[in-house]
Amino acid sequence: MAGLSDVYNALASFITGILYPNGTSQPSAISYNGSNVSFRVYPGWPVAEDLDNDLAAGIVNINVYPRPEERNVSTLPSPWQITNAPAPTVTVTVSGLSVTIGGTITAGNVVTIFYDGTAVGYIVQPTDTLDSIASSLGSLISGASVSGSTVTLPSGAYGVSAQVSAPVTAIYDVKEQRRTFQIVTWAPSPVLRDQVVEFIDAVLGGTYRLTLPDGSMCTLMYERSPMDDLLQKEGAWRRDLFYHVVWATTLTQTFVPVVNTNVQTTLEPA
Repeated sequence: MAGLSDVYNALASFITGILYPNGTSQPSAISYNGSNVSFRVYPGWPVAEDLDNDLAAGIVNINVYPRPEERNVSTLPSPWQITNAPAPTVTVTVSGLSVTIGGTITAGNVVTIFYDGTAVGYIVQPTDTLDSIASSLGSLISGASVSGSTVTLPSGAYGVSAQVSAPVTAIYDVKEQRRTFQIVTWAPSPVLRDQVVEFIDAVLGGTYRLTLPDGSMCTLMYERSPMDDLLQKEGAWRRDLFYHVVWATTLTQTFVPVVNTNVQTTLEPA
């Protein structure tokens, strides 16, 4: 579920990436007076003493803060959207009345055998082997025999096919909201402050969407950028960026896909 903290953490992380495109262990993308500038980017509001110490050391602070202004912008209910659909790793091979289990064991894979207009299925467990999967399926089919990883259906069975499916993860939008986020830059000089803000704003202004931890997307829209020099006597030069962010509160659920009977099918009776 994407919440408020996910949004401001995503913004802080994205801004960090703008300033440190090669990672925080490498120099930043901004230089001032011949030296690379150091940054501290974080959600919330700065502690006054820590901010003073950082600015005295030439470290620019950037904090991301959610404003109280918020609107409900929900529209019609959205459908479930798949965010992760891994391919199954267990395999099945059909030959006549025999179904052979192969591949690699992955818990949660569902192996289904279709025959005589019906079907049996088995959910793979962490402790399973190929042979134990075959044994479990064979026990569900009257008259079937099992040899190793192969299940053989009884004579006279028809419409034999098999398929493996894997669980998928999907999200559903419960509601959508639009909230203003305040991105505050604190610098030890007005020139550096403006250089940093304009560098960040150029990238944020051209970024329409950010990915949130649950796989959903939020949208960004520039609002305004006021300047505040009230603390210049203390060596703190401030400028704010205000951006609207629209994101959805989501539910996440795991589903097993409906299997398709038109796979690896042999229709003629043995």
